[in-house]
Amino acid sequence: MDEIANQNTELINTNSESEFVQSMNNLQNEFCADYYCKWYVICLTKQLFQFHTTLFLRSIIQISVFKYVLQYIQMSSQQQNESYQNYWSAQQQEKSVRFIGI
Repeated sequence: MDEIANQNTELINTNSESEFVQSMNNLQNEFCADYYCKWYVICLTKQLFQFHTTLFLRSIIQISVFKYVLQYIQMSSQQQNESYQNYWSAQQQEKSVRFIGI
C-alpha cells in the first residue's frame, strides 16, 4: 500500500499527470468492476430469494384456501346428510303415525 502511495507521489512530483491519471483510472476501473460484479451477484441473489419467497407464499396461500374450501365442502355435505336423515326420519314417523291412526 505504501509502495503504491510512493509511486503515486513520484508520478505527481515528476509532473507526469497523464501517467498518474491513467494509473488512478486503472485502479478505479478494477475497483468498479469488482464492486459491480459483487453488486450484481447480490442483486441476483436477492431477486432469486424474493422470487422463491413469493412462490412459497403463493403456495402456502393456495394450500390454505384449498383446505378452507375442503372444510366448507365437508361441513355442507354433513349438513346435507343430516337434513336428509332428518327428512327421512320425519317421513318414517309420519308413515307410522298414519298407519297407527288407520
